Amino acid sequence: MAQRLLALRLMPADEFERLLGALRARYPGAEIVALSGAGEVPEADETIDWRARPRADLLADLRRRDFDLAVVAHGRDQYASRAYWKALALASASGAKARLLCQDGDLARCHGLAFGLWRAAVHITQEICAGVLALLLLLPVLLAISLSDIVEPLLERVAGQKAGQRKDTPGGTY
Repeated sequence: MAQRLLALRLMPADEFERLLGALRARYPGAEIVALSGAGEVPEADETIDWRARPRADLLADLRRRDFDLAVVAHGRDQYASRAYWKALALASASGAKARLLCQDGDLARCHGLAFGLWRAAVHITQEICAGVLALLLLLPVLLAISLSDIVEPLLERVAGQKAGQRKDTPGGTY
């Protein structure tokens, strides 16, 4: 029985085509179904447009096909995109026996779903840490600006009052 592969596209067409060619070389005779929202995929045996079908219908169809492998082909910094997480959920829910995440259309850079989730968590944590660090560096500057905005009118008022006192004193100025 030939293997059935599901490939979910989250990358440019040329990179996706290369990945499908590498999958064909690694799994000769396998039936490859491409799930794409951007038209036909020539390297695939069948292309399913995920936009053209209701989500429940699409998921039921994918489960019925009993895929051996689901491959999520994604670009480099897509961990924060909703499409990435939807593709992971769809690959998991498809019922495929195994799942791979392939970055940049390179079959050598494919890894399992658990590693992909770990990698995404690390990436998101790095982004959060960078944001917190930037906030901590900017916070003193923002506080100084706010403080100067508060103190400046007070100093002007005090300076104005002292100038008024000098004019009212008998015998001239100090």
